Amino acid sequence: MILWIDIDDLLFHLGGPAATSASCSRSAQPYADCSFTVFPSFFEGWGLPVTESLSMGRPCVASGTTSIPEAGGSLAHYFNPCDTNDAYRLIHDTISNQPALGEWTEQVCSRFKPIPWTDSTRAVLAAFDMT
Repeated sequence: MILWIDIDDLLFHLGGPAATSASCSRSAQPYADCSFTVFPSFFEGWGLPVTESLSMGRPCVASGTTSIPEAGGSLAHYFNPCDTNDAYRLIHDTISNQPALGEWTEQVCSRFKPIPWTDSTRAVLAAFDMT
């Protein structure tokens, strides 16, 4: 049983001040080098790869299963992971239509608003009545 939580220490480990570390800048490079990401998953606990892609300003083509659509909302495009033709069509269309990809990228950059780790942590702690 947890009796006391130092929320500032917890937030540091979940991406507070550590988000500006060198490791985070290294993880941003692949996003800077790509036009969009693909996340073909049958199951994901929350969809962090999708939200990470969007937070880096990159559109994401992703499975339309489990919580992934909740994570990407209207800013990601979805396919059925059990249907390779559906995935192929969506990926092919994204690559082939560069003007549409450019517009999609602009939408992601202007509309995606990540939920801060502090808000997520407080919501979880509130659910356990630990705040």
